[in-house]
Amino acid sequence: MARAAVPPGGVDGGARAVLGRFVLEAVIVSVLCGWSGYAVLKRGPAERAVAIFLLCAIELSMTRNLAFALPLCVCCGYALWHGGAPERIAAATMFFAVILTHYAWSAWATRLTSVEVGILAVDIAALIVWIGVALYAERFWPIWFTALHAIAVTGHAVKMVDPDLPRWGYAFAIVFWSYPMLPMLALATWCHRRRLARRGIDPDWSPQVRRAVLVPAQGAG
Repeated sequence: MARAAVPPGGVDGGARAVLGRFVLEAVIVSVLCGWSGYAVLKRGPAERAVAIFLLCAIELSMTRNLAFALPLCVCCGYALWHGGAPERIAAATMFFAVILTHYAWSAWATRLTSVEVGILAVDIAALIVWIGVALYAERFWPIWFTALHAIAVTGHAVKMVDPDLPRWGYAFAIVFWSYPMLPMLALATWCHRRRLARRGIDPDWSPQVRRAVLVPAQGAG
């Protein structure tokens, strides 16, 4: 049996090279995701189209699970292109959370044998954003959307309470609920477009939020 070649600089040098590539990739992905988030929320159609393409390209290049990645790109891309502010924020957060999970998983040998701290941190961050959307958006769907993700977060709590929970059970608890969230977001975007077509307007945020934003602006004017 042929022996694996030792990288120049020995094992430590090879490990440093791998770590360096990992950090460089993470920085590049972070910059691209940051710009994409800004573009889909603040920029025009051309920049938004480029941002959607970049997010889809990043996810498809990093995943092996096309059964989730393809619906993610279709549903979240549709929401980013046609949605109002709540739909776009939810879709961008979903994209960022999924991309971050590629870096947050533990090593394969120990994966899911204990609480995935990195995944838990990503899930909690996404939950905070979606709770904010549910509280302030002039929509009902964010409540159900956030509730589904909250169920996934409780999967981590179950693993904390029961460390002997099988890997497949833990994986199901934290991963499954992402699948119904995708069509829910796409349906919410379609309903938003339908309301716009029928009424000509579909407020993104609750009256309290609109008053909080408009009154200071009018006072400053």
